[in-house]
Amino acid sequence: MHVVSFVTATLVLAGAPSASGQLTAANTLTPLSQTSIEGTPLPPATTMNAPAVLRVATTAYEVDPDTIAGVAVQTISVQPSSSELSQMSKREVKTLIRSAKTSDDHREIASYFARQAQIFAKESNEYQVQSDLIAANPAKYKTNYPSAYDQSRFWEQYFATKSREAATAANLHEQLARSLAEKETEVR
Repeated sequence: MHVVSFVTATLVLAGAPSASGQLTAANTLTPLSQTSIEGTPLPPATTMNAPAVLRVATTAYEVDPDTIAGVAVQTISVQPSSSELSQMSKREVKTLIRSAKTSDDHREIASYFARQAQIFAKESNEYQVQSDLIAANPAKYKTNYPSAYDQSRFWEQYFATKSREAATAANLHEQLARSLAEKETEVR
């Protein structure tokens, strides 16, 4: 017999439906021990209007190695990252670009575009990996047009272009911030 532990998490937002990790297992699983930590507060977020609570539970199961192939486990992870929570909306960025007068404003805009460049580069890399997998095993995918490979390559190139554009905008605003900072120090 082997002991397998599963961790489930529930993120509860006041006034919103809960998103939780769900565990389903065959009848061959017998709980050996169960521990839980509840009421762990999450850091406050600018986009959340209500407090959030994270509930975590760990359950250990005894599993027969002969039947482990029949066990199905589904997990859903819903946990917004801190960069997503602090992300400005497009409207806020456009307003800030129009009204940017100080070096701090341009640095904030540059950091926004730098984060966007990272996000787009990550997406591009994910589609790169996907297109490499499809190219390595073309028989597993439908051959109708547009094929899965064509779609993956399109999105890879799209996100790579968006990443370059965002990086260019970040560099531009960083240069503007530096030049404004120099002018501000000269005035003082």
